[in-house]
Amino acid sequence: MLQSVTTTGKSNCDNDDEKKLLCQILNVSLSVGFLNQKINEEWKKSCCEKHEIFLGDYVFKTILEELSLPGQRTPTRLLDLSLAVKRLSIIFREEEIEYNLELATLMKNFISRYIRDPIPIVCHTVLDVMDNFMQSKLNLGESDNGDSKNILESLCQKFFERLTKFTIRALILFMKHTRCDLIDEETWTRLYAKIGHPELTTAITDLIIFHGIKLANENNGLGLHFDEMRRCLLEGSVEQRRAIQTKLLPKMFKSVELRNVFNNESQNLLNVHDEFYASADPIRAIEVILSMTKFFIFNPTSTALSWHDCVDVQLLAEAIVVDDVEVRMLAWHLICQNPRLTRPFSYDELLLARLFIASNMTEQSPGIRQKIVAEFKILMQRMRESYKLLKKKLTPENRDLFYELATSELFPTKTSDISSDDSCNTMILKNHKEFLRFIHDFIFDSIGEEANFNRKLLALFLIEIMHESEASYKNGAADLMYKELEMQSWLNQECYDQLRAVMSDDFEINQGIAERLLSKLPFKDIKRPHYDKIPLDFKNNYYKSRCFWKDIFAGGDQHLQAAMKNVQILIQKEIKNIEKDKEEYLGGYIPLTNLIIYVNGFFESGIYSQIENIIPWETYIPQTLIPLCLTVGKLVSPVVHSCAPEGFYPDDKSDDIDGKKGKERSKKSQQLLVNCWRTHKEISVVFKNFLQFAFEKNAAQSLSKNGMKLLPPNLLQNLKEYLWTQLTECRQIGAFEAAAATFQIICSILWKLEDEGKKENNIFLHDYSSIDSPTMILDKLIRSLEGVENGINNLCETRRSAGLPPLIVAILTTEPKQRNHAAFTNCMERMFAIQLQDPGMM
Repeated sequence: MLQSVTTTGKSNCDNDDEKKLLCQILNVSLSVGFLNQKINEEWKKSCCEKHEIFLGDYVFKTILEELSLPGQRTPTRLLDLSLAVKRLSIIFREEEIEYNLELATLMKNFISRYIRDPIPIVCHTVLDVMDNFMQSKLNLGESDNGDSKNILESLCQKFFERLTKFTIRALILFMKHTRCDLIDEETWTRLYAKIGHPELTTAITDLIIFHGIKLANENNGLGLHFDEMRRCLLEGSVEQRRAIQTKLLPKMFKSVELRNVFNNESQNLLNVHDEFYASADPIRAIEVILSMTKFFIFNPTSTALSWHDCVDVQLLAEAIVVDDVEVRMLAWHLICQNPRLTRPFSYDELLLARLFIASNMTEQSPGIRQKIVAEFKILMQRMRESYKLLKKKLTPENRDLFYELATSELFPTKTSDISSDDSCNTMILKNHKEFLRFIHDFIFDSIGEEANFNRKLLALFLIEIMHESEASYKNGAADLMYKELEMQSWLNQECYDQLRAVMSDDFEINQGIAERLLSKLPFKDIKRPHYDKIPLDFKNNYYKSRCFWKDIFAGGDQHLQAAMKNVQILIQKEIKNIEKDKEEYLGGYIPLTNLIIYVNGFFESGIYSQIENIIPWETYIPQTLIPLCLTVGKLVSPVVHSCAPEGFYPDDKSDDIDGKKGKERSKKSQQLLVNCWRTHKEISVVFKNFLQFAFEKNAAQSLSKNGMKLLPPNLLQNLKEYLWTQLTECRQIGAFEAAAATFQIICSILWKLEDEGKKENNIFLHDYSSIDSPTMILDKLIRSLEGVENGINNLCETRRSAGLPPLIVAILTTEPKQRNHAAFTNCMERMFAIQLQDPGMM
């Protein structure tokens, strides 16, 4: 309707009567979409005697009057009207249409009301409206008798009534367009007090940055902001200090104008005897000075080349030993980092670094621990980069710097015999080597048996950084420092034995790092442990078992075969004992689980791919080792499948429940379940690791011809049937989850064998056509659920059908893409059509 009216200039109906009827034809309360069209010149003219300008006196006024009515509007309607006001404000700014006093008052009321709206997008829209409104208002003439200024100032005062991030940003717009400053010292103090509020931090920071740049451009000092910042840093809450250190100061130093002001005021800001610092808490004063120092050092326009140019070494030494961890970390940061990576470390810096590492090895916070490691990595990078400079011939340009670094201010008597004419670069290099040797010895001592968890963990991290085998210079060149200082020779037999001892640690993370370091660090000429028998202590784990096989493999293939034969004999002995009296034997402390862990360690150690004479193993593994594990699994499965998975001794078996004998039986029943459950789980992991050999790299890749030699049809069938039993009858969640992960690999193999069977040239030595495909396995399960297949009574009906969902998921998720989810479609159709025979199956 509006379009037919607004295009009258292009039709034969262009006359004054229709123009005057424009405000009567259009109902703004129904639609404002026409504002998104191209501006029509007729909109800027009068439409009738009441409306001098159609857009302003009718459309704009009508929308603002509706928004000024009391009550709430639906979010959609409010957003539509707000966007309409934004569009109109843009038109007024671009077309230089003036606001009359009535319209300006309505705009002021709109902005002051909706700048705090609960809907953020409305608030953002209001900010855009205010930006356009203030630019349009600046175009007004001098005939307003100060009304425009009064409107803006009253609007600004309303922003202070309740501060939000949007009202603060509105203040920035006000200061930007009016060049006025309505914020006095008291208001700034109030704003700084709220800078720690998570919602206001960014907005207040932007306001301070804007005001600071404004003052800098006017050649006015930033004394007000410097005083407020230092007051908050010294006396404020943790949130205030963090906001200034992590938000405000970084942004201020990114501004060119403010960086120059900071450089000019550096002497006052870093003066420890300043009245602000002298009257404050000493620890807080140190923290503020070090925070400022960090920004000055990394400021590209600053004349400071290191922390020594900003603070005294005694102050940094105090910071290293204070009780506040944040202050200590600031000092550690200043010691380790420098914009110039080639700057060597001074005598005092290395002393303080020793002190810091020695006193913070037991740090409990994981975040702080990682920061210590990260800074130590930077320290090692600087040592590598500065090593090249120190190896060069001393030049006149570096003579003064090297003399300063070689001497000590903390202990001047120790370096009093050094002069500027000496070869200071050689002395500094010697200090570096002594420091590295001290740290090496200290961190290896820190992984001893007496050390606690935190000390061991941090020491292991530092060992990995210090002896990083792939370390290089910043330009990618090889690490000559490590080679020429002969740091590899420090990794002696004692270091190797200390790392091996960590394998028996109570914490898995320490065990994992130690195992990684044993294979990663460049140990040479070390003696591996000699085993007269298989260690079967009850702290055995995967890490120790993998290292065991690597040690055995280092002695040659014959030792490897003998060790595996020994494991086989011990497992067979355990099987015989279990078969004699399962309840009594499994109810005690047995080594069976540890023996199965050794089998797992063999597969996980990666040594199988390195064996030169692989032929005997291609026979031994599928014909002896895996069938032996199958026998163990079948022996412990009945207990794991028991109707009493919690391991309580049956009431009908005990005639003395409350007495001493009953307690012993209760303990034995719990131990029986633990032994069976752990062994059952490890057996599933053995099969999982073994089946990985069937693939080239992983389950997503094609089958390996050599790997399938280990998996003859009869063994694959037996493994499939064993896992089927575990997933359909087992009630222990941990047990059938491990079996489900293994069964998923079985399904991947079966799907790929099905595809290979369709090809003319079969690359495998065996015929696998007799083994049920995943489709047939799924059909068997569904037929059992339907009551057609025998064996429905054996299906587990507890724990949400226990392993049945993982069994079905394993088949469906491994189905090849080229089958277009045929198994999934068939499964869903049949499952939804099942008529439940037994309510218990629900």
